Amino acid sequence: MSESTAKPAFSPPSQAILEGEHKRYFTFFNVILTLIGLTFLELIIIILPFHEYVLLTGLIALSIIKFVLVIWYFMHLRWDQIFLTALFMLGLILASGTVAALLLLFPAGESVTNPAAPAAAMQAGN
Repeated sequence: MSESTAKPAFSPPSQAILEGEHKRYFTFFNVILTLIGLTFLELIIIILPFHEYVLLTGLIALSIIKFVLVIWYFMHLRWDQIFLTALFMLGLILASGTVAALLLLFPAGESVTNPAAPAAAMQAGN
């Protein structure tokens, strides 16, 4: 049998690459711990007796912070080209505008029920 002098299919990573990956791993780990902490803070805000406006404002603010952390790190927008980030933000703005328009068109507190509906349902059941 003859010895093969071909190079291996892969080469071990350099020390600089390993250090970069090690730093990125701890960045993700710190982001995860931050998200867990924000989630516990949301639970505490829900449990404590705050006024409705304080409660909603706090929860919305924490949700926005969590959303930005997730898209910035875990969807890799931080390392993407600016064009791709702009495309994502354009879709987000369009979706938010659609939801806002639907909420303004169909407010939840002004739903009208038909008072004759329960009586008609009872007559249909007989």
